[in-house]
Amino acid sequence: GVARRAPPRGAAREREGERGGPRRLAPMGNTACSLPDGAAGDALRDMVGAKRIPIAERFWFELLKVQLPGVDQPGFFDALYKKPEVLDTLVHNAYFLQLVATNECTGNFRTLLRFWSRLLHYYRTSPRDAKPCNAATLLSLSLLCRSLLKHFAGTFIAPLLIFQLEQTPYEPAADSEGPPKASNGASGEEEKDEESKELEVALARAAGVRKTERL
Repeated sequence: GVARRAPPRGAAREREGERGGPRRLAPMGNTACSLPDGAAGDALRDMVGAKRIPIAERFWFELLKVQLPGVDQPGFFDALYKKPEVLDTLVHNAYFLQLVATNECTGNFRTLLRFWSRLLHYYRTSPRDAKPCNAATLLSLSLLCRSLLKHFAGTFIAPLLIFQLEQTPYEPAADSEGPPKASNGASGEEEKDEESKELEVALARAAGVRKTERL
């Protein structure tokens, strides 16, 4: 008879990830690349779900718990630069495919980038003892955003990519004629400014809390 070939050694692990098991691929150098689990993992999965999450919601501060396993270990970035496709594959399967299906209605990808950019700004400009998060969290979110952007750029032609990056959440048409208004009667731009102010206040508060905890 014909001899059967054993499946590739990594195939079982890949199938396990597809079934919802541990999202882990082959080791990268001295570290195994995997995605955040627990509360941080749940927050990332909620972010790519079908619910719109406004920028001012407390939800986004759950992302301050995000940390890629091993990101603070020696050799992590050397291994990542040698095999960037390992992390990219994990992000593609766990987050990107779902986000592509929901972003047109939620606009959460744009909101994620807004939150990350403001967090980066506050991290760079805050005193050393009043950072809004630790370096491992900032690096982890930066790597996840980078990987998502790579997937969006590699999937869509320029006009569709711009649409995805600028996509605002879908709002049902109002019964009356005229431009839509925010619930408080403010224009869309004014509402966006208010959300940005609320985010800045919340980030400043987060930095204050972390400073107090260290005292």
